[in-house]
Amino acid sequence: MLGELVHDRANNDIYEGHPLWNGRTIRISIPVDEGEPSVAAIETLHSLWARQEAVDLDARQYVARSIFDGTESSWWSQEDDPPSATEFAELLSLTEITIDHTNHPDGYTLWFDESQVFGGHTLSVSASLSEGYLDKPTV
Repeated sequence: MLGELVHDRANNDIYEGHPLWNGRTIRISIPVDEGEPSVAAIETLHSLWARQEAVDLDARQYVARSIFDGTESSWWSQEDDPPSATEFAELLSLTEITIDHTNHPDGYTLWFDESQVFGGHTLSVSASLSEGYLDKPTV
């Protein structure tokens, strides 16, 4: 399911892979536990993978609602009108899942490409399986 995992000692000593998520290749990053991929991290990924369509849709909608919350007129500087939250959610695509159990035993971060709405920045949101979204998305 997760494909081949490669031990990257130079990059924070993680395991990384490039499996398919909803038909698209994404990057995954898993912490090391005693020289092997963390079993808890793989369990978190398996839980996400089992419901990837729902996780993907919910996360894109959460990110879009958090950014396009009705206050766009105060910060939107482009000539055209800002996209609605629904339109923006459709533009987002998941590019990476980083597992991080530092603060939560089932924590992870989702990384999204935002289709050049903000000039090609990456958006991220941290979450945990047990607590849901832990913060507002960051650009």
